[in-house]
Amino acid sequence: MDGIFIIKSIAYDLSPRELIRQYKNLSGVETAFKEIKDFLHLRPIRHYEDDRVRAHVFICVLSYLLEKIIEKRMRQAHLNITAREALDKLDDIRLAKNQ
Repeated sequence: MDGIFIIKSIAYDLSPRELIRQYKNLSGVETAFKEIKDFLHLRPIRHYEDDRVRAHVFICVLSYLLEKIIEKRMRQAHLNITAREALDKLDDIRLAKNQ
């Protein structure tokens, strides 16, 4: 995303360079939320109460954080696998109680 930017903002405390950096990061945030929604199959859900909207967003952000932690741990273990693939492999595991 190089070139000329015309950005209207009320963020007067940011320098032009920082404002452009923040704008460029916006697409990363949008991609993250798309991944969150796709990963959890949370779309479409419509909430009409503030508490429910906040809870929904909290769960989405928390799940994204967990996904990124899993992927980081996979990289640290030198495993070339995504969080989704790792969770899919765990999906077949069942708990059996022996009484």
